[in-house]
Amino acid sequence: MQVRSVFSATGTHCRACLGGALFSGALHGGALFSGACLGGPLFSGACLGGALFSGACLVGALFSGACLGGALFSGALHGRALFSGALHGGALFSGACLGGALFSGACLGWALFSGACLGGALFSGACLGGPLFSGALHGGDLFSGACLGGALFSGACLGGALFSGACLGGALFSGALHGWALFSGACLGGALFSGACLGRALFSGACLGRALFSGACLGGALFSGACPVFQGSQTWPGLPA
Repeated sequence: MQVRSVFSATGTHCRACLGGALFSGALHGGALFSGACLGGPLFSGACLGGALFSGACLVGALFSGACLGGALFSGALHGRALFSGALHGGALFSGACLGGALFSGACLGWALFSGACLGGALFSGACLGGPLFSGALHGGDLFSGACLGGALFSGACLGGALFSGACLGGALFSGALHGWALFSGACLGGALFSGACLGRALFSGACLGRALFSGACLGGALFSGACPVFQGSQTWPGLPA
């Protein structure tokens, strides 16, 4: 049974139990859901700019097509939550647990995922220009076909992450761990991998135009069919070491 939640005058749901509540199409700008139990609620198409979900339990929550600009999800639990097609410009997911969350087709410009747990999260086809993933855990994440130009992954753990066909021009991976990560067919022009650990990462067929690998650990990394041909050096000719 779906329960439609009724807001108080202040729009506050602190520590409330809202499992299965229906918020689709509602206006929640600045609403406070911190610490609430929201297992399976429906926020699809809702306007949640500036809403506060810090520490909330959002397992199975549905945010498809929602407007989440400036919303705060730090420390929240989002296992298998659905954010596909949502607008997340400036949304804050730092320290959130997003294992299995679905962001396919979402617009995540300048969203903040620093220190978040993203194991198995799906970002395929998402627009991620400028988001911050520094220090996040991404084991097995799917970024295939995503637009990640200028995204920041410095110090992130990306073992087994999938970036095949993604647009990563100017993305920053310095100091990140990429064991078994897949970059085949990705566009990496200007991407920065200096100091990154890329053991057994796969770059076959990738476009490496002036990507920087100075000081990177490339043991077992595969560059077959990459363009231009990878020469085995860690820095491209003409770029500073």
